[in-house]
Amino acid sequence: DPGDNNSLLSPALETIETFYNNSDLTLDFLAESCNISNSYIHKLFRKEFGMTPFQYITRIRMNQAKTLLLEMFPVGEVALMVGYSDIYQFSRAFKRFYKISPDKFRFSRKPI
Repeated sequence: DPGDNNSLLSPALETIETFYNNSDLTLDFLAESCNISNSYIHKLFRKEFGMTPFQYITRIRMNQAKTLLLEMFPVGEVALMVGYSDIYQFSRAFKRFYKISPDKFRFSRKPI
């Protein structure tokens, strides 16, 4: 039953909502929040969302980054605000996710 997975994952989803902006957010921390193993939380995320926990966190971070960029926060600040300690790592992740650099996105104003 999919609902069972969701209730098992609820603590992890709450943890992600609260700590997505922490660059130290790890699979260990998420698994601990649910009292399940790393491999089991990985399996549940795949089953429930069709992606790994890391991919899920990245999606949350990138959605938030997009909003912050449109609010004209500097790219370096956005990186920190969404959990990247390194602007270059953030820029690469953003470009990989949206196929456009954070600077180009901000000034293109095209919906992505």
